[in-house]
Amino acid sequence: MSEFFGKRGRSWHVSAVITKNGEKLKAECFVHIFESCTQNSFAVASIIENLLINVKKEHPHFDSAFFRSDNAGCYHSGALLLSLSHIGKRTGIAPLRYDFSDPQSGKDICDRKTAPMKSHIRRYVNEKHDVLTAFDMKNALESHGDLKGCRTAVVKNDSVAENNSPSNKIPGISSLNNFAFTKNGIRVWRTYNVGLGKLLLYKDLNVQTQQDTNLAVVHGFGPRHKQGLISEAQAQRPEIFSCNESTCVLTFKSLEEAEAHMDTGKHVQANEVESVYDTVKKIWADKVTEINLVTSGGLDSV
Repeated sequence: MSEFFGKRGRSWHVSAVITKNGEKLKAECFVHIFESCTQNSFAVASIIENLLINVKKEHPHFDSAFFRSDNAGCYHSGALLLSLSHIGKRTGIAPLRYDFSDPQSGKDICDRKTAPMKSHIRRYVNEKHDVLTAFDMKNALESHGDLKGCRTAVVKNDSVAENNSPSNKIPGISSLNNFAFTKNGIRVWRTYNVGLGKLLLYKDLNVQTQQDTNLAVVHGFGPRHKQGLISEAQAQRPEIFSCNESTCVLTFKSLEEAEAHMDTGKHVQANEVESVYDTVKKIWADKVTEINLVTSGGLDSV
């Protein structure tokens, strides 16, 4: 992927921020759109720093954060992981952990939010509008009313800061998947919380300080979205919304409740009653493995 063969269009990055207020969890997506961008660890560090700055402004009492992403090279790198402690000091939100998801997992919320975003852009284009620049993408995403739970900004990387960014490395990082940040170093695991892990001291890694990434905000995020009111017609309409997880048996009275559950809730499976999904799988397995004897001309054939 070093040359991004076949790459076209504008780069955008979707971050899902899950905040906890008492026992309630709320998910909100922040979209950073670039006119042009090298998709590397410095770009991710710039996005994270800008993201934490915005979160701190809206939630001044937040002082720590957990991170999770897939195993793409721009995330799974020592340059990014070893820059987070410096970013935490500047933003006031210290990183506690960074965990990488298993293959084919880890972007559930972002994927769920990206689908309506793309539909929004297609609808905007079908109405004879052009989407040629990063600002056009922002306008498209904010057309027909903002997407609930999603905010967009047009940003630009600082090329000088990128050229001066340190190339910190963690030995054997490709086999490490879980990281906990301490005062003097970073504790690593190959598998989540299996054993005590191994503490890597910053002084032994010769970590160089990551200076301010200086991400330029060309067009900033809009205000936070407020919950919409349910009309009387909607209240009288008896709709039932289910979880998209095939084995989850929970149902909900509103789409908002269903989305909140899929973003931050725990799936519930029926222990005694077999799910429809499992029943269909068993029937299909029986059909494709059974052998039928067909009698033809006095001879039995399979």
